[in-house]
Amino acid sequence: MEEKPTNRSRQATRKTLGRLIRLVLILALLLTTVQSSAIPPSQYFDYQLGMVIAGHQFNLAAWELQALADKGKQFLTHQPPPRPPAQQDPPVRAVVRR
Repeated sequence: MEEKPTNRSRQATRKTLGRLIRLVLILALLLTTVQSSAIPPSQYFDYQLGMVIAGHQFNLAAWELQALADKGKQFLTHQPPPRPPAQQDPPVRAVVRR
């Protein structure tokens, strides 16, 4: 004895199917719009390389400021400037070569 689906069960099935279709449409819309904010494959390598070398890049301004600070420190403490390698003592040159 099979029971015929009642009007209520048909409405419930139709409601559930409607919700499922809406959910699928919303997900499809989200997936197509979210894709545009992802990293393009052509730039992926550049981003990865940028993250790897971020702490190792040369900064000319910081280098110059450090050199000026060192010169200022030498001037204030009355330290003589470092001598060129040709004028250094032989033991010092031997240590520097190692």
